Amino acid sequence: LLGNLFDVPRSCEYEGYTKWKETYGDIAHIKVFGKHIIIINSVKVVKELLEQCSAIYSNRPYIPMVHDSDLMDLNWTFIMQRYTSTWKSDCHLFVHHFNSPMVKTSYSLRQMSSTHTLLQSLLHSPMELDVSIRHTIGNMLLGMVYGFDVQPGNVSQIDYSSIKSNNMYSTD
Repeated sequence: LLGNLFDVPRSCEYEGYTKWKETYGDIAHIKVFGKHIIIINSVKVVKELLEQCSAIYSNRPYIPMVHDSDLMDLNWTFIMQRYTSTWKSDCHLFVHHFNSPMVKTSYSLRQMSSTHTLLQSLLHSPMELDVSIRHTIGNMLLGMVYGFDVQPGNVSQIDYSSIKSNNMYSTD
């Protein structure tokens, strides 16, 4: 049941997996709690397997709670889709949209503005680092996705978003 659980590095995972390359080569396989995990320690192998042969190796696991039509039925969402022709088409549209110069400029301006607001906030209230960072990230994301600004001090929209996402991924 535990598989290789005790072989997995507990901290600085990247260093532990890099050491595995010396012992196991460019690809290592472990099994933890019944899940197969592949560790790839080579850019060349990553390109060969995940870029050139993506139709074979790129997929998301089937998660009954997410994919079952009697439960959440989130198959239609881009991030939950399995690797199919629909996903490939959606991915092409996604990449085409987000690689456009207009979108890059728009998001760059949003990031610059939010960063400027963060720095001003830290100058005025350096002890409120966590609140300032939370506001900055929330403002950037909500602005990029929904197109609105969250004013400093008005974090109700960010709090609501956090609560909803925490509830969605909670295991309690």
